[in-house]
Amino acid sequence: MTKIIQLDDDLDLLDSMIQDQKKADELYRPTNYWETYMSSFLPELRKKGLRDFRRRKFSVMGTFGATDINLLSIVNLPQILQTAQKTKLIWRFVPNVVSILEKILKPIRKLYEKQINSEIVVNAYYPYAKENFLKKGWDISKFSMTLIGNPDEAISVDGKYWSRHHLDVATIFIDAMIRSDFKDGDFFCEIGPGCGRNVEFFATAFPHSTMILFDIAPQLYVSNQYLKKRFQDRFIPYEEGIKLKVSDKSKWKGKIILLPTWHIEKWSTVPIDYFWNSASFQEMEIPVVSNYLSLVKKMKPNWIYINALPNGNYWGEWHAGQGGTKAPIKEEIYTMNLKDQYELKEKYYTKYMLRTNDHNSHIFKRKSKAD
Repeated sequence: MTKIIQLDDDLDLLDSMIQDQKKADELYRPTNYWETYMSSFLPELRKKGLRDFRRRKFSVMGTFGATDINLLSIVNLPQILQTAQKTKLIWRFVPNVVSILEKILKPIRKLYEKQINSEIVVNAYYPYAKENFLKKGWDISKFSMTLIGNPDEAISVDGKYWSRHHLDVATIFIDAMIRSDFKDGDFFCEIGPGCGRNVEFFATAFPHSTMILFDIAPQLYVSNQYLKKRFQDRFIPYEEGIKLKVSDKSKWKGKIILLPTWHIEKWSTVPIDYFWNSASFQEMEIPVVSNYLSLVKKMKPNWIYINALPNGNYWGEWHAGQGGTKAPIKEEIYTMNLKDQYELKEKYYTKYMLRTNDHNSHIFKRKSKAD
């Protein structure tokens, strides 16, 4: 088995990110959705660090795609409820319903454990992704997952490792690439990279491209430490990135640059080729999304990809201290903000394993006469 590599902890860097974030304009700080999660996220990072972060069950790490968990390890309602309580989300469960659910789920869980496991699921979906990668002339094995962070799920397929989540991201990536255009040497930009999975695929496919990523802390801290291990000299970490001059292209061309969200204004004068957002805008407030898209338009990408729930990741009527967005982020917001310069080339269901077609992928193309 490939050697497992652990991430380095740097709590001083984490604290520095948090302090810098507090000074930023409200449009670039965590909105209510993620501000609520931080109450559990920061204590977890300070207590447990980043060791084995990809096998943590019922952790906030899973909410932004940082974990790779085996199916059989998550069929446990009491643990789910315990985690919900820690993250102040217990209000979403009615106690009487919970006890009934546990009685119903017990026999179902036993059957589930006998008949379904991650290996079966991954092997069932892998041929679909492999076929689509071949349409672009790419060998899917080059995009397999690393064992950095000691993932709980690492299934060997064709001699390489895959998890359900890594295969989901692979499918999202290749489905978009088939429908749009990006070539080696082009400039890629992403808001909300999470752990950095999307850029792993882009960086592997396009080794000479420049990639700039913007995110909020603490996610910023996790992706910084992960991408530093993953891409080494090609990666410009947070502490160096915030000192970069946009004009000094020789220092950042062809690199992967990670920056806090409030630096996007500084970089909005740089033309890019492809903008990407996957399941991140849906967790923000409407004015924040509109502001980001106005800056993206200034960067004049030829292509814009947005993956999101049609009505956002909305939990229902909002109450203070209970998380969620204050209003649903409906997909019409993207079209409304982009329609002056972009046309919606295609909208299709985002393919996820073991999930209904609840997300839509939107691919926008810049109008030929756009300013």
